[in-house]
Amino acid sequence: MLNIIEWLEHRHIKVNNVKMIQQAFIHSSYAHEHKSKNDNERLEFMGDAVLQLWSSNAIYPLNLSEGHMTRLRAQLVCEKALAIYGRQLHLNDYLLLGSGEEKTGGRNKDAIIADMFEAFLGALFLDQGMDAVDNILSEVITPRLAHPEDVGVIHDYKTKLQEYV
Repeated sequence: MLNIIEWLEHRHIKVNNVKMIQQAFIHSSYAHEHKSKNDNERLEFMGDAVLQLWSSNAIYPLNLSEGHMTRLRAQLVCEKALAIYGRQLHLNDYLLLGSGEEKTGGRNKDAIIADMFEAFLGALFLDQGMDAVDNILSEVITPRLAHPEDVGVIHDYKTKLQEYV
């Protein structure tokens, strides 16, 4: 199996800050066990913002109504969708988890994979900029934009609650 840096190089992305990219895959349980403060949570914050911008930019040219664009973006960036992308790219193989989290199936939990995916995007953006992020997201999200009416198959209960309220 390739390490994450080799995985990126295979996609023509040359990393400058290897430690930051690796940090994107460090779950808090692993950091806690290893008495480190370097987990992926701060990078997740950045990745969420990058993902919102990228997806908004990708959706806008579709000439949809504001409401439809909002619903589509919510579907494309919800936890379930991000977990699907992470699995599709096999990024969860690179996760570093604490032993307890590993034993309870953390490597396959949607929430952990989604958070890791956002952290990875944040680290990639900080290291390489939006072109590298586009390289990755174009692979997993752009195909779903060909038929935006079909994207809504993922049940995003948070959005449904917000719409109801």
